[in-house]
Amino acid sequence: MKKKIYRDLHKEELDLDIVIYADCFYQIGGIESWAYYTCKRYNDGQITLMYKSADSEQIDRLSKVVDCVQYTGQDFKCNRIIYVAPIYVHDDEIYQGAKERYLINHVCYGDSKNQEVFELPELDGIYAVSDECKKSCKKRMLGDIVTLYNPVEIEKPKKVLRLVTASRWSEDKGSKQMLEFAKRLDKAGISFIWYVFSNEEPESHHQNMIFMYPRYDLASIIADCDYGVQFTRIESYGLFPVECLKCGTPVILSDLKVFREIGIDEKNAFFYDWDLNGPDVKELLKIPKVKYKEPSSDKLYKELLKCPTSK
Repeated sequence: MKKKIYRDLHKEELDLDIVIYADCFYQIGGIESWAYYTCKRYNDGQITLMYKSADSEQIDRLSKVVDCVQYTGQDFKCNRIIYVAPIYVHDDEIYQGAKERYLINHVCYGDSKNQEVFELPELDGIYAVSDECKKSCKKRMLGDIVTLYNPVEIEKPKKVLRLVTASRWSEDKGSKQMLEFAKRLDKAGISFIWYVFSNEEPESHHQNMIFMYPRYDLASIIADCDYGVQFTRIESYGLFPVECLKCGTPVILSDLKVFREIGIDEKNAFFYDWDLNGPDVKELLKIPKVKYKEPSSDKLYKELLKCPTSK
């Protein structure tokens, strides 16, 4: 169903079927989620969301499942209006054109004994989103209240890639490449969370990057991630990717000769050059199983670190 967004139609009279009204739809909140899930499941074109103010991102989200009208004083008629909180019911100009009026209360008022009773005008029905909510409503408003549980309409969850980097935040250590790589993941529609253990957090970074203070016990975190990531201009060895592989976590790396020297190859890694030329990021969704054996200089170390005076 094609959705329309009405905005600032002050002089236009709207003839609507069912209106769900709130003064404001915020960036996040339970009422906002309820409106999205309800309209996603039950809207066949008969519902319109009406509001006086709203977060633009929230309205963009809601507009995918329902028509959204910003109320600026324009005349409108509707068969039914549904308020999402009792404070909106007294707004005379909002219900002036409604044939039927309902309230779905989303607020729990607690156990305070000194609570003001809402003097509601005559409504065609009052609902509360749980029995607990209904109990608190009965203390504050008159009339029969019916429990109406919230619907939850979840889309099939996408795979969320969990990435981890432990590195200084600098250009030589690939800070620009990391930011660009995050954009590529976005463009490909790949959901991800990127843990960055670093000495500092930049003033701006991708919203899916979570910066944390460096720590020395990263093995459990690495093992729980899908990929370790290290973009670097030059490297003498590469301890972090080896740590990842020994935890069973494949890696995303700059294509340096040293990494291949120490046994990292395309079986357990995705390689990109400094300009991020390399595999399509969608290939990352096929997470390889790691088989890795680190190069060993065990004999030399034992000789080197043996006490000269011991026999």
